[in-house]
Amino acid sequence: MIDKFLEEIRKKARELARKVVEAEGLELFHLELKQEGHRGILKVFIDKEEGVNINDCERVSHQLSTELDVENFIPFSYTLEVSSPGLDRPLFSEKDYARYAGKAARIRTHDAIDGQRNFKGRLKGFSDGIVTLEVDVRKGETRDVQIPLSSIASARLEIEI
Repeated sequence: MIDKFLEEIRKKARELARKVVEAEGLELFHLELKQEGHRGILKVFIDKEEGVNINDCERVSHQLSTELDVENFIPFSYTLEVSSPGLDRPLFSEKDYARYAGKAARIRTHDAIDGQRNFKGRLKGFSDGIVTLEVDVRKGETRDVQIPLSSIASARLEIEI
């Protein structure tokens, strides 16, 4: 019951955040709302092609804070955080896996695939609910691992220097 209640609040927050973020010429990358006791935290991750700067975060934070105050649908105290997803950004959606094809990533699965749960390699793409990751087997030798999106516990891009 509480999870369903929080999910409805998240949905409203996501819709409102998307409207504010897009009005600023940015993309809503991800939104998290967590409640701990009587306090909560609303994390909004924004993005744009050339990267997010502090001014983007400030503008969105100010605008979104005002809109949230007006709408007043979050029934507990919370802290609003607006930031970039960072260089080692988490991957959540089908769109993320397709968008970052060719980039290095680290993926952890709920259950073992071919005897392991942790994978590090290069994203090759996403199709039909499956993420394809090219992993090193031995020096100069790679293989593709097929990972169902539903099996992914967490995934992040790796910072490449």
